[in-house]
Amino acid sequence: MYSNFYASSPSACISTASHDLITAKSTGTPRQMAQRLGISERAWYYLLDQLRNDYGLPILYCRFRCSYYYTDDASHWEDFLQKFLNYPLYNTNWGW
Repeated sequence: MYSNFYASSPSACISTASHDLITAKSTGTPRQMAQRLGISERAWYYLLDQLRNDYGLPILYCRFRCSYYYTDDASHWEDFLQKFLNYPLYNTNWGW
C-alpha cells in the first residue's frame, strides 16, 4: 500500500501502525497503545495531540471498548502521511 520510502521512516512506521490500530479499533488503553507502538505514554499523547490538532484527524477514545477510533472516514490518511513525512513534527530521534 505504501512505498518503501514510507516504511523507511521511523515516524512513518509509528504513524502507520497507529492508523492501523485505530482503524481496527484495537488500540487498548493509552498505555497499551504506547507499548504497541514502542514509544512512551507521554510520546503517544504528544503524537495523538498532533494527529488531532495539527492534522485534523477525528480521533476519539471509547472508555467502554478501551480503544481509540475515528469519528469520520479516515480516507484522507494518505494526505496526512505525506504531510507528516514532509514536515515531521514527531521526531523519534530526540535522544530520550
